[in-house]
Amino acid sequence: AIDVSNCILLDVNSLVDDLSRLCPKLESCTANQFLPAAMASAPYSVLAEMFAHLKKLHFAPSVMLLSSGPVSADSLFGRCAPLVELSLNHLAVSDVTLWRIIQRSVHLRVFRYIGSNISTARMVHIATRCADLREIDVTCIEYNADTAVIAVAKHCTKLNTLTLRNCTIH
Repeated sequence: AIDVSNCILLDVNSLVDDLSRLCPKLESCTANQFLPAAMASAPYSVLAEMFAHLKKLHFAPSVMLLSSGPVSADSLFGRCAPLVELSLNHLAVSDVTLWRIIQRSVHLRVFRYIGSNISTARMVHIATRCADLREIDVTCIEYNADTAVIAVAKHCTKLNTLTLRNCTIH
């Protein structure tokens, strides 16, 4: 596992090269509030290579990073390996990219999507595709999350923790 949270990464390319060479079995990456020294998009294509081999990914870009320009979640996560844990905080991911990740991650156990809105349709898709989920923590925008809650209850029988933020349930 590697955690580069709250770090300034001077050379993301070297980090990824070294990790690929020295830690070929690296399965977990936490990158919360990290900041590449160079704000160019190049480091993100390098991170995408690293993400292609992970089983656990916890990612929340820094506020400075988000304010410096758009971070393409599609380019970062489009090639993710099948995951067992996925935390995407304060980063909007397109329906297409999330669908691709979930299609490959049928054994997903932890799903956190905090600070960005998730629709009922996305939540239903995740619940029906990932029956091994044990923890769900999401921010909702729809006024009625009943359909999502019913889908989670029906399909995610191993669930221990369900956190729904900013949702209305009837």
